[in-house]
Amino acid sequence: MKLTIKNKMIIAFTLILLAISAMSVYSIVTLNSINEKSTEIEVKWLPSLDAAKTIDSSIARYRSRIYQHIIADNTTDMDTYEQQANGFSDMIISNAESIIANSGDKDMIQASQTLISDWEAYLAISADVLELSREFKANDAMAIINGDLKPI
Repeated sequence: MKLTIKNKMIIAFTLILLAISAMSVYSIVTLNSINEKSTEIEVKWLPSLDAAKTIDSSIARYRSRIYQHIIADNTTDMDTYEQQANGFSDMIISNAESIIANSGDKDMIQASQTLISDWEAYLAISADVLELSREFKANDAMAIINGDLKPI
């Protein structure tokens, strides 16, 4: 078969169309895979990360309220700070339980379970701090915070 310019042009454009078609199919498959992974991140990981961030800030706020409780000079303020601290403690537990219920990652679930058990131990020691604070024994309460409660 003799290749004329017409036949060469037809072959060239056919090859170009085939190459473009192959790249289009590859792009669609790749974009679908990216979409699935980004949906997984949105559904699985972002809520867990948001809960972890809330836990982190709630721990800091809890500790802040305990410090405020210690330096308070009247029981009315102490009651207020204790109620606020209890609210932050409840947020910590509920967010950790949310991670356990919704996360598909075993390490994240195990870390949340460990957090809950460590937090309950922390609350037990924290109750002693609050009791000393109510007795206006700030130095003793601070000694416990700087000792047993420091690691968390």
